[in-house]
Amino acid sequence: MKYVKVVVQIIIAMTVSKMEAADLVLDTFDNPAAWKQTRAGKIESADDNGNKAMKLTAPGMANRTWKFSMDERYALAGYQGLSFRVKGDGSNSWDSVSVNGGGGWWNYTCYFQIKGTDWQTVTLAWDDFLPVSILGGKKIGAYGTLTPIGIDAVTFGDGWLLGPCNRNIPAFSYLVDDLKLVEKAQPKTIEKYPPRQISEVIAKMKSGLPVTIFCSGDSITAGTNVTAPDANRYGVKLQAELRKLYGNDKINVKTIAVGGAGSFNLRTWAERDFLGEKPDLVTLHIGYNDKSSGLPAEFYRTSVSEYIDLVNSLTGGNAAFLLLSTIPGQAARFTMMDDYADAIRALAGERNIAMYDLAADFKALGPRKMSDYFADMAHPNNQGHEFIARKLAAYFAAQK
Repeated sequence: MKYVKVVVQIIIAMTVSKMEAADLVLDTFDNPAAWKQTRAGKIESADDNGNKAMKLTAPGMANRTWKFSMDERYALAGYQGLSFRVKGDGSNSWDSVSVNGGGGWWNYTCYFQIKGTDWQTVTLAWDDFLPVSILGGKKIGAYGTLTPIGIDAVTFGDGWLLGPCNRNIPAFSYLVDDLKLVEKAQPKTIEKYPPRQISEVIAKMKSGLPVTIFCSGDSITAGTNVTAPDANRYGVKLQAELRKLYGNDKINVKTIAVGGAGSFNLRTWAERDFLGEKPDLVTLHIGYNDKSSGLPAEFYRTSVSEYIDLVNSLTGGNAAFLLLSTIPGQAARFTMMDDYADAIRALAGERNIAMYDLAADFKALGPRKMSDYFADMAHPNNQGHEFIARKLAAYFAAQK
């Protein structure tokens, strides 16, 4: 019979860097009553052939907070990451785990895949966790931000109910056991490959070879408030335009955008979106929700740049990028998005990445004429998506 017992051995040293620690068991899930269901989903006690565990039905969230003494907190400096075991239902789904500090003010998250139906151990280093916006992009332990000493809560799940193209995430479940802080954890490696040039992808389309394009972004790309979005979002229209332009029916455009996403979310979903199929080209339009969160243009630019690095690593350098300058919205948003559009222009020039100035096309319409292309303050309507697809097709046609 397992029992929940947290033992922390404190070794006092001259500096925190000299502290040593054995793995610290946080929960063996004999009784998941300490976990709080915070959104949707369901938490249950499970018995897997005599092994007690917590069953989480997702999408949803389960959170637990620990009340560490000050001495126990200082001992946390000796740990390099988090480890737990999971057993899936065979759906090969993705979920997230977050570590939190300061009563929930400081949050860092990382996605993991739950493969098959066998138990697997997930070990994540602190560097694998990405910071939620208010921490300005800094990792755990970076200068001026949260250190392991401040971690006091863990959350499974992130509360997202929508996936790519705003489709509902199907329900799935998994078991969790043996949650602990670990003394040794190796962070994931981000490999750097020479950036693929869009000219290579265009040559491939012209030659009649199969080409896969991913359209990444937020609700503007996903087609929120578009009538029959699966037939009318700009990714679908772009596929038709490119097939006609190059006489190549092997060009496939897939939309992976999610309504409500910010650049931070795209980074956390990068493994989920790119560990499988490797696209030849990724178009990226993002920014509206970053702006709504009050993020400065410099953070936004850094976040987009880090997303490019992640995709480059996950695709082995296979994916070229076409950055789209962040389009204006209506009313105050007509000018509010200008610094983000400038950030994309600057980033493209700095990194020698292809960019199409979609913002300039909408600005040229003027605020009153542009309203004909919008369903609300933020989202282009069917006519607006047709406009985007035609402008992008014209961009490709103009490339030699």
